[in-house]
Amino acid sequence: MSSHHTRPALRILLCTWLALSACGLFIADRGVANEPTGASQQQMTPATFERITNAFLRKYRPSRDGLVSQGDVLPLIDALEAHGLKLDRKAFLARIPSDQSPLVKLLRTPDGRKFMAQTSSNRLMYDRLDRLMREPGGPRMLHDLMKLPDAARYAKVDPGPGLPDLVDFLPKSRSGKTRRVKDYDQPTGQLYTMEDVVNALAAGLSPPKHTR
Repeated sequence: MSSHHTRPALRILLCTWLALSACGLFIADRGVANEPTGASQQQMTPATFERITNAFLRKYRPSRDGLVSQGDVLPLIDALEAHGLKLDRKAFLARIPSDQSPLVKLLRTPDGRKFMAQTSSNRLMYDRLDRLMREPGGPRMLHDLMKLPDAARYAKVDPGPGLPDLVDFLPKSRSGKTRRVKDYDQPTGQLYTMEDVVNALAAGLSPPKHTR
């Protein structure tokens, strides 16, 4: 075959090859673009969870009242999610008091911190206070009670003979009887301490085991 006839054929082959190569590169680029990259390819392992959590806790400085709020927890959640933790963030944060919640504001006052320094180890202390804060007259009652020098003696689950319980300080019902607070001695399912938060994250958002 003469060179006169081969040049058009070569041009056709080259054009075809370039077109196919470009198409192949385009497909390859699309394939790479569609693949997850970075943290999305990672999976959270127990070892990674422990490493990140321990690093966070070494720097974490808890409030004297022991209570956590959402702002305290966000840096930990950000770090864990960046390393592959799959979490329904909105649902999880809903279980933690917001920074502006009445409970957080009360317990982070000087009187609140003093009160919790004496009572935070009482069983379900945060849960019971949370329930009282939701009762009519509850926030004002707790605010005033925490100013008393002996307020902590009323915060026990069983204060003892002759001593009123926190519920007894609520405004009386219309009939003049002591109010009853539903599920007062039961966990609320909320997360009040950093220990609660870490346990819930580690357990796949299962309710924390209350030992208080």
